[in-house]
Amino acid sequence: VVSALSRARESGLRSAELENASAVALIRLERFDEARPHLETALQLAPTAPDPLLNMALLLDLHYSETAEALRYYERYLGLGPDPKIAGYVQRIKRFRSAPTN
Repeated sequence: VVSALSRARESGLRSAELENASAVALIRLERFDEARPHLETALQLAPTAPDPLLNMALLLDLHYSETAEALRYYERYLGLGPDPKIAGYVQRIKRFRSAPTN
């Protein structure tokens, strides 16, 4: 799948969907460092595309532990429309981050 997506890009195809699909394929292969630039490109091409926004948030949150940056992407994603699961998850992150530490 990754090689087919690479060939599509090499042939001149460029779209947020293609970049997001490339990132997802790489994430499934646990090639996170390679996936991130594809998500960045997808978001440059389509800044309000929901799938790359959510995928970037998840990548930053779960694989890089960049919670503050991930929250910005989660918020942008949630600004596009309701998603109760993600909204609940984001609220839990915010509560955890604001909880006092001993």
